Amino acid sequence: MANNSICSLLATYPINFPVMSIIINGRRQTVTSFTSFNSETSIGYFNDAGSTIVADCSKISLIEL
Repeated sequence: MANNSICSLLATYPINFPVMSIIINGRRQTVTSFTSFNSETSIGYFNDAGSTIVADCSKISLIEL
């Protein structure tokens, strides 16, 4: 797992945890919920109105709840 606090935080979120947006590489991505986190690949999965948003947790700088 990538060594940052966002990755550690994602590892604690339950499935379908409500999230408003995430900032990836300085760009806001609107999402509706957190779906899952793969600690082996450091990939977080989010839902946005039925679409899946995939993000490397080391590139996420902010999670807006």
